[in-house]
Amino acid sequence: MKKLLIILLSLSFLLPVVGQNDNITTKPATDNYRYKKQVDLDVEFLGFSIGYKKRVHNNWFVGGRIGAGLSYTKMNFNHHKSFNPSFYDDIFIETFHTQLLAQYAIKENIMVELGPRFSILREWLGEDIPIQTKIGISGAFYLGLKKVQIGIRIILFTPKLITSNYESNYANSLLILRIPLKNW
Repeated sequence: MKKLLIILLSLSFLLPVVGQNDNITTKPATDNYRYKKQVDLDVEFLGFSIGYKKRVHNNWFVGGRIGAGLSYTKMNFNHHKSFNPSFYDDIFIETFHTQLLAQYAIKENIMVELGPRFSILREWLGEDIPIQTKIGISGAFYLGLKKVQIGIRIILFTPKLITSNYESNYANSLLILRIPLKNW
């Protein structure tokens, strides 16, 4: 018992002397380093899309998106194949799309997105024009709020590609509400 008491007393005096200080420094988490991957839901006017993005550098993300729904698309259709064609404007809906994307965060709450997009379009009203499949470049701008982001997307489709008789066209998402579903 006496030996145990001597050992405990010697440890109680020696440990504070030979103990090491905590010299590990930690960097506080900022918005740029909160997550490496994210799944989000984009809610558009009568449409939606689900996207996945992965951080590849401090402010750079790459990923993809797939969705369906309505988006305003205006196309110029060349009805006459003469030298001076007359153009008619038609409004189409985007029924399905898939997209690859690269996103850059300018600041914590301002993001710019760019990437190729494949869309299937159908005419909203009017003539019986077949389904149009288009490839284009999509650009988007998002402004981050506390838990969601709001943004706008513009798509410039390539003329006369795949199954299209349309000369030039673009699409606009009007307004997008992006809701992060999962971060890890």
